[in-house]
Amino acid sequence: MSVLALFSRYLVSFCCLLPNLAIAGDWPSFRGPQASGIAKGATPPLTWNGETGENIRWKTAIPGLGHSSPIVVGDLVFVTGAKSDNATPYLRVGLYGESPDHPEDEVFEYKLYCFSKTSGKLLWERTAHQGKPQVKRHIKSSHANPTAASNGKQVLAFFGSEGLYCYSTEGKLLWSKDLGYLNSGAFNAPEIQWGFGNSPIIYKDMAIVLCDVNNQSFITALNLATGEEVWRTNRDENATWCTPTVVEHKGQTQVIVNGFKHIGAYDVQTGAEIWNLKGGGDVPVPTAVVAHDMAYITNAHGRMRPIYAISLDARGDISLQEGQTSNQYVRWSHPRNGAYMPSPLVYGDYLYVANNVGVLTCCNARTGEVVYRARIAGRRGSYSASPVAADGKLYFTDEEGDIHILEAGPKYKYLGTNPIGGLCLATPAIVDDMLIVRSSRHLYGIGDTHGKILVKASEKKEEPVVAAHAPKVPLEALDPTDPISILKHVDAAATKVDLVRYKVKVKGEKAAASRGSMEMTITLQGFQQGLPKYFAANGTLVDPDMDKPVVFSIGSDSLQFYGIIEGEKQLHQELEFGVIGDLIGPLRQGIFAEFYREEPFLDEINAPKVELTGSERLGAEDCWVINVDFAQRPGRLTTWYIAKNDLLPRGRRDAFLNRDGQPAAMFKVITQLDLSPALNSDWYAAPKMQDITPEPIKIP
Repeated sequence: MSVLALFSRYLVSFCCLLPNLAIAGDWPSFRGPQASGIAKGATPPLTWNGETGENIRWKTAIPGLGHSSPIVVGDLVFVTGAKSDNATPYLRVGLYGESPDHPEDEVFEYKLYCFSKTSGKLLWERTAHQGKPQVKRHIKSSHANPTAASNGKQVLAFFGSEGLYCYSTEGKLLWSKDLGYLNSGAFNAPEIQWGFGNSPIIYKDMAIVLCDVNNQSFITALNLATGEEVWRTNRDENATWCTPTVVEHKGQTQVIVNGFKHIGAYDVQTGAEIWNLKGGGDVPVPTAVVAHDMAYITNAHGRMRPIYAISLDARGDISLQEGQTSNQYVRWSHPRNGAYMPSPLVYGDYLYVANNVGVLTCCNARTGEVVYRARIAGRRGSYSASPVAADGKLYFTDEEGDIHILEAGPKYKYLGTNPIGGLCLATPAIVDDMLIVRSSRHLYGIGDTHGKILVKASEKKEEPVVAAHAPKVPLEALDPTDPISILKHVDAAATKVDLVRYKVKVKGEKAAASRGSMEMTITLQGFQQGLPKYFAANGTLVDPDMDKPVVFSIGSDSLQFYGIIEGEKQLHQELEFGVIGDLIGPLRQGIFAEFYREEPFLDEINAPKVELTGSERLGAEDCWVINVDFAQRPGRLTTWYIAKNDLLPRGRRDAFLNRDGQPAAMFKVITQLDLSPALNSDWYAAPKMQDITPEPIKIP
């Protein structure tokens, strides 16, 4: 095993589509025509404000919670939703290392809504299904993630395990289909469920659905008139959250899908495989886009974050061999510039790939040459929605509800940012002179109002955050016998921390003892959205599989990222800031990530079981010992060690069962903590590779 592989392992432990009846200008399915994200001929506005009403033609409330994107056919706007008696369902946005599901025992109504594009008026709503969810959702997810699809006559609404439903555009149920139990979640921890997210599409007289799950994955085509199965092809694939893309090329129509083990294309008439490619991120989310006779596919998470440009002439197994970046059918690729959540966008001659932390890579779409890399709007953010484009402009929506506009082309040019006024994880639709935007609570029609404020004052009140953070409560006196009281005071102490340097030692225990140990010094400053403005770490990894300790040095400023491992300088090329969530995120999460968001111990406070087990000394500190059971996996238990003198963490032990079912644990201990280190102004600057000289860190 290489030094690079060991180091990455240790860091992780540490811590044509257009429907036949839809008209030109419609946005009939996820990301519009052919999933391109492009509205040809449309002229949406450049400025608006969802809080003041500027250029807001209408705003309509949507009950419950849903992240499906709006679609538009004619004057009809369709969205799906899922609502229960809980008026404020839990939703946590932003960037964080955890991936918990959110069990809900209440009954949900799974809804299809139809609105007027002109007025925003609700024309009709239908309850497709009613019952308790069969599959839990991620705390950032919903029970209505798949986007509807329509051909102007029929409309499909898909709710995963709760079924696929076909309505007329007037609201008459035409047929429904139970596609079975669709368990979407972590492939390596199937008991964790995140919710289904693959949207249906319509091609001529067929409904096409990709069902990549942790039981039996498959792709299927159904008769659009009756719901009867036309063909079904099983896939050797883990759960994905991707939508198929259909393209006609040289007399054959392909259905192109993303994947981890099986990126590929299928014949739309028979379901027969046309080509396949292995190698990608292990949680595929983005949808493929097609341009210049190529399919552009990206995904991320885990060891890989690739972008592939694949010829539509591809046949058979086109997987790249080790060290390759292209072959007969893979025209070009980048191993580390891909995206985790947002789908790519090809607009004109350029490919735009925005990752989930807001770093945008612009490439020449034909050659793969990187034209520029920049942080969207020059600021940190969290992105789930995919970019869209019209009239020479690019629109990027962050989770806080700000839409950032850039000018399309080979140079980065920022044009402005416009707020919606609520959380936003859905991709906007663009039709004619309007953007249709779905926030967590409302649907907005955005267009030029010629200076008039059309949304009444009573309606334009800023929508509430949907339990993204728990309501603040007055901080009472510390009760040293109550673990919840202690954690609330840790919250208060931690949120005051802006600059910290600490030395930490991490070691595997029990069945994880073979992982060795790591010692490092870490400096963090100015966290926003869960990521540090500046980050630096250096240390030594001791692993039983290596002949000698491995010395490393890594760091970043707001965009650059550098890294070196003794003997493997190529790490510099692989560790870019865009992958900070893969490597540095788990590293930070080990102890101090919780410090840098509002109410950082919210999840611990709300955990099913929190227990104060006593006191223990870690080094010179007398600490409370608090066990937190998140009830996520058997054998999983997090233990925090909270210093009594300053109410800041000094240690964390994560107990779990390994893949063989044996008890294991990773224990992180802070051996030195400095909350006001003296730093010169360039401590975070990313040096040139040849200038990096990491030195071992001696832990007291």
